[in-house]
Amino acid sequence: SLLQALREKVVADVDIYLLKVKLDDKNPYIYKPQISKGRVTESKYYEDLCAKIMITELNSSRSTNYLRNERASFLKELKSKTDAVKSLVPRMKGRFIYFFGGKEQARLVLGNKVFHSSSGDSAFNDFVAGLIDELGAINALNEGLTIPNVDGIFIVHMTTKLRDFIQRLGRAIRYRDNFKAKCYIISCVGTMDYVWTKRVLQESKLKFTEVTLK
Repeated sequence: SLLQALREKVVADVDIYLLKVKLDDKNPYIYKPQISKGRVTESKYYEDLCAKIMITELNSSRSTNYLRNERASFLKELKSKTDAVKSLVPRMKGRFIYFFGGKEQARLVLGNKVFHSSSGDSAFNDFVAGLIDELGAINALNEGLTIPNVDGIFIVHMTTKLRDFIQRLGRAIRYRDNFKAKCYIISCVGTMDYVWTKRVLQESKLKFTEVTLK
């Protein structure tokens, strides 16, 4: 398997970095009155949503699946992560594929250099041809599709499945002489996003380094 190949160094080695950010507690851009009153920050909204899940579970037998789904959806395209990645893109050296939580997040960070269900193939073809060095995706590049000379991947939203992570990592670890791939994963500490991300990384048994972004 690809995971065995990684562990046994059959494919290119990879440096994995878990980049940690915090929920924004200053910009009240979220308006979801069913959860919080008025416009609130990411931090306040997440706090209110988690409290609502806990209170519902304690005081009734009603399912909290809809609230948990809302939390998972909220964590996919956090502005705090979007802004952090956008600032890092110019500093990436080499050819990178970025895996986003949604189409709008991909657009905000990479503009039209994206490949997903409604983007068309232009950016994908340009990336394969070596005309551009960044390509944004959501799930379309998890498997299939041959892409040459990828130096690294940047996971802006980690799914809860080890299989997804390994397939994405597989994009950058084709063997080349004197080559070591890079994998950056951004995650929001103090949230389930960080819990899920750490769980997948620990399940992979691959070494990774945690870095706090300021």
